[in-house]
Amino acid sequence: MSFDLIKVCADCPFRKDDKRIDLAPGRREQIIKDLLLGESPSFSCHKTVYESGSTQRRKDSKRSVCAGAAAVCEKFGRKMQILQIAERMGAINNDHFQKALEETIDPEDLDINRKDVHL
Repeated sequence: MSFDLIKVCADCPFRKDDKRIDLAPGRREQIIKDLLLGESPSFSCHKTVYESGSTQRRKDSKRSVCAGAAAVCEKFGRKMQILQIAERMGAINNDHFQKALEETIDPEDLDINRKDVHL
């Protein structure tokens, strides 16, 4: 898993504009809930999950953390587990996803009850 992406991709499902790809109803909320609760330690950018033009999954070393999901979690006041570890190890800085924060949806744009995610 890499931390190469620092801003959201062109069609990230967590973008706040109309360029984002649509996910099944409730899927964005579930992704963020799982990350906030620690049920998923990370979430990969969809463009880094599969080999180009293939349905074959890439090796973990070629996947990158989704900057959009990371930024949305930060807006909730919590970071993905993998990012907490990466910061402690000095692999990334505290403001690594600063550019993504400006481009992503806000917590109130999602149907997530803060009590359900222990916030």
